[in-house]
This record gives sequence, C-alpha cells and structure tokens, in this order.
Amino acid sequence: MLKSDLIQRLATENPHLRPVDLVRAVEAVLQTLHRGLSEGRRIELRGFGSFAPTVRRAYVGRNPKSGERVEVPDRLRLGFRAGRALRQRLNPAPRSPTPPPSPG
Repeated sequence: MLKSDLIQRLATENPHLRPVDLVRAVEAVLQTLHRGLSEGRRIELRGFGSFAPTVRRAYVGRNPKSGERVEVPDRLRLGFRAGRALRQRLNPAPRSPTPPPSPG
C-alpha cells in the first residue's frame, strides 16, 4: 500500500474529513515516526508492532571485483516486530473441525 492509497482509504472511510486534513495528519504521523527513529528511539504502536533502530557492527568485507579488504563501519538498521494483534490477523488460528453429529 502506498501513502496515497492509505490517504484514499482514510478519505473513503471518513467522508466527514477533508482530504487535505487527512494528508496533513498522515504526514504529521510519518514525520513524528521518522524523527523518533532518527533520534534512536524505539516506537511501539500497540496492536500493530514496534520499530527499533539497531546497530549493525563494523566488519571487514571484501570488494568483490578486486578482492581487496574493505572496512565497513557501524551502521544503524531498522528492525520491525509485528504486534500480537497483527500476527493473529495475518496468521489466524486454524479452525478446529466441527465434530460429527452424535447418533440418536
């Protein structure tokens, strides 16, 4: 889903809100998430999941073309862990088969 798809869906589900206000709201939420992550903070959205920057340690790599050793510095990467409600929605529990009717 693209950001524009999200805004369109919100507009459809909330016809009383002006589209320009929805755009501003989505932009504000994304800007706040971006700012928090860039400051190294963990962000948790209950029921959806959590985003957390983690450090990928420095290592010595190799240039695939020349074989030369290359020092790769520490880097921040973004991790995401789905919340319980999202996991359950994506992978619903299998339904148990209904028992056959009892004779009689």
